[in-house]
Amino acid sequence: MKDLINKYKKICCFALISLTVHSLSAQTIVSFDTIAHCMTEQFRIYPKEKLHIHIDRSCYLPGDTLWFKAYMVNASSHIPIRLSRYVYVELVNPENETVGRAKVRPDDMNQFHGYISLPEGLPGGKYALLAYTRYMLSEKNQLVFKREVCIAMASNWETTHLKACSKTSSHEENTELQLQLWNNRQEQIPLKKVKAVCDKGKAVSVKLDKEKKIELSIRNKKVTPDACVRLDMTDVRNNTFRQYAAISTGMEDYDVTFYPEGGHLLADTPCRTAYKVLDVSGNSIDATLQLIDEQGNVMAESKTLYAGMGAFTFTPKSGKKYSVQVLNKQGIRKIFELPQVQESAYGIVVQSRKKDIQISINSALHSPHEKLLLLAHVRGKMICARWLLSDKGDIITIAKDQYPSGIVQCLLLDKNYNVLSERLGFIPYRKTIVCKMENDKNSYGKRTPVRTSLLLTDMNGNPVKGNLSVAITDKSMAVADTTHSILSTLLLSSELKGRIETPSFYLQTDNPEAEKALDLLLMIHGWKRYRLPEIIKGNFEKPAMEPERFTSLSGRLKDKIGDGKSRYEVYVRNLEFGLNKTITPGPDGAFRLDSLEFAEG
Repeated sequence: MKDLINKYKKICCFALISLTVHSLSAQTIVSFDTIAHCMTEQFRIYPKEKLHIHIDRSCYLPGDTLWFKAYMVNASSHIPIRLSRYVYVELVNPENETVGRAKVRPDDMNQFHGYISLPEGLPGGKYALLAYTRYMLSEKNQLVFKREVCIAMASNWETTHLKACSKTSSHEENTELQLQLWNNRQEQIPLKKVKAVCDKGKAVSVKLDKEKKIELSIRNKKVTPDACVRLDMTDVRNNTFRQYAAISTGMEDYDVTFYPEGGHLLADTPCRTAYKVLDVSGNSIDATLQLIDEQGNVMAESKTLYAGMGAFTFTPKSGKKYSVQVLNKQGIRKIFELPQVQESAYGIVVQSRKKDIQISINSALHSPHEKLLLLAHVRGKMICARWLLSDKGDIITIAKDQYPSGIVQCLLLDKNYNVLSERLGFIPYRKTIVCKMENDKNSYGKRTPVRTSLLLTDMNGNPVKGNLSVAITDKSMAVADTTHSILSTLLLSSELKGRIETPSFYLQTDNPEAEKALDLLLMIHGWKRYRLPEIIKGNFEKPAMEPERFTSLSGRLKDKIGDGKSRYEVYVRNLEFGLNKTITPGPDGAFRLDSLEFAEG
């Protein structure tokens, strides 16, 4: 009887949600609870994963072992989940080739951890560490974990680096690049032999000039924004070096993109506009800007604050055009046009204060008088759903201590749930864990075992529980990684589009510049991970595949004439895992073996 009642409750609950969703098209006003129900249903239909990878350090030498632990959580709640059984971790070189890979499954304590052995001859350079599940790859926007890892080039225990000192394109076919090899004392290393390859193994014309500088000649069609060249070098002492070098000096062309707050330049309304300055390789650069009207008058001046980002505020006039004159540090001056001024549009304005976030709506000169829906949520957790009059000037205040930490997505919709404006805010992480370390001795001799105990408490001194990972490295050999953390991954970089340099910087609570830079980041890297308008209409996103629970082996046997029929059996054997299976193919020769367990690393 109890099971029957529970089944009846589930049916009633599903019917209520279905009735709510299908009735939205027939009504104009939706309530906070209705939207929250829709979000809950979306998460039930399609739960998503997030990954963070903790590595023991950020810089390695060829032949080292990269140790890691993977944290898998629900993308919305950030509670640990186990949808997928396997996590894939890959190390990718600058030529986009996978040079190391691990496929790990949970251990006896339900934790993912493993390692990647780095080859001895691995060239130095900036590599990418990727982590994903196959379930994550099935999403339209593949939200894989990605971070930069440095492979240092070393000889005789001394790290070295390449510097591009000039780059020219003297004629139509080739680009000339000049590089120098330096040590950590800023001394040039004289070379006697060098070989260069580009485009996955194809040789490049290279020579050494009288000053032992490397001169490369590369066909222009191979010089793409992310192009690189691999150099094999020998110095006068017969030390060998292998290093990737970007085909860029940072002195080439650059581009600037502008992002008006809320998405539009509104006529006769003060508008804050953010911008991002990038060179041809996609790296941020510093620059100064002047905003100029059609008569050549300077309306505003600005300079980049952090990572090529900055902002300026002005009041655009109806029917006018504006341009921005930009000057980088190399003295290259360029002019860019601002987006067109809108006479009938809206823009969400977000102001972050110490204890709350204020949200208001700006409207252009000729915007119609209409009812608008303002939505705000943190990873699908609704915090605001309010109907407003476009010309009333309402200010919505959101208390930071009442909602989850992370990015706040604010959306302005019309009565048909079309998006009119979008803006992101941020609620900082409020809980602090205090770590106290105690050693068993005050000092230690060489090669003496060190015993250390760690005590983790909250701000009130209460012990905390959880699954942790600790990286221990030699202080003289490795630099602490302060650019990435589990907080910056879960709260920031996993929710935004594009490359984010040093994501942990934006979460520094004691740095006023970090808070300003974070606001610019949210204006520039805004991204709609959650399709709220479609969810409200009942158009739920569905997974393209089920989470990977096991490894399967499938194929098809054909005889010589290829008719698909097979009189043979398939024998599968693996001594390491104790696997011995015989499979009889179907009438068409197809076979499949499920529930296999093959982990690597």
